Amino acid sequence: MQGLENFLQPLGLSLQHAMRFIEGYTANCGEVLECVKQLQFEAVEECWVTFWQPENDQEEMEDDECATNEKPLKGLSQIQLFRLCTVPQMQTFVQNMDFAFYQVIAEVLIPDVLSSNMSSKLFV
Repeated sequence: MQGLENFLQPLGLSLQHAMRFIEGYTANCGEVLECVKQLQFEAVEECWVTFWQPENDQEEMEDDECATNEKPLKGLSQIQLFRLCTVPQMQTFVQNMDFAFYQVIAEVLIPDVLSSNMSSKLFV
């Protein structure tokens, strides 16, 4: 994440915003995974919508008010989320996280039935 601050400052964002995004995205992936493990597929969309379309007071603020660090960040506005997604380092983070996340989802949904079936036949 070298040089991240250079990309964030012109967007009116700080490293705190980036860390909040990373923490939130990671937590959201965990929530989606729990929905999948419990076979509650209808809840997956709600998890993603909750993350990408936050309902918080910051969204109503002017752009420069969002950038100030006078108040502690409670969450990120949709504008801040979208701005963070224009930063190359954040795009790389999301891509790597998604690759790992999709692999875990595939392993959860498609258990290794063949290998357990094959190994029992090999030892007979």
